Amino acid sequence: MTTLQPVPPNATYLPLATQLAELGAEAVVEALGSYEGLLAKAATQDEAAVTKAPKITKEMLQIRWEAPAEEVYRLWRALSDTFGVHSFLPDGKTRIKLVRLEGFGEAAQRDEPGTMRFLPRQKLLTVACGDGRCVLVGAVQLEGRRAQSPQDFANGYFRGQTGAAIRLLHVTPAAASQD
Repeated sequence: MTTLQPVPPNATYLPLATQLAELGAEAVVEALGSYEGLLAKAATQDEAAVTKAPKITKEMLQIRWEAPAEEVYRLWRALSDTFGVHSFLPDGKTRIKLVRLEGFGEAAQRDEPGTMRFLPRQKLLTVACGDGRCVLVGAVQLEGRRAQSPQDFANGYFRGQTGAAIRLLHVTPAAASQD
């Protein structure tokens, strides 16, 4: 018994897991109701077609800004509800967690991957990615602090400097543990 279920384009892990759990429960009830017929049609799974997801490591949770914007957005969709994805501020020590992404799109200007800017009119932060596009950040959280809006982050970090930008870093585990 196979059921195909399309994944909504902006779905994140927890809502999708809940939806699939409900569909799975319905499928179990249906399968139990027609057990004999399904058993007669049962086929052995091809072991060569089996795929397994890798174990999620701390390294996977750190964003690589050289990746395309859509890949960064997909990483956030997959892991933000359970683990959270992050980067580091320019000091290389302060972790910044991306709490909410609004999507991805064309960058207003060509920046190095990892460059974060505040867009006052849209009240969003953008972070440049390796393909020249950017992710649109709707909320961030600095390590040890509560989540904050892009406006609050910009007020504190950029201190009203119009056009200011910072470069978020990818820190290797060895570099992070040397402190």
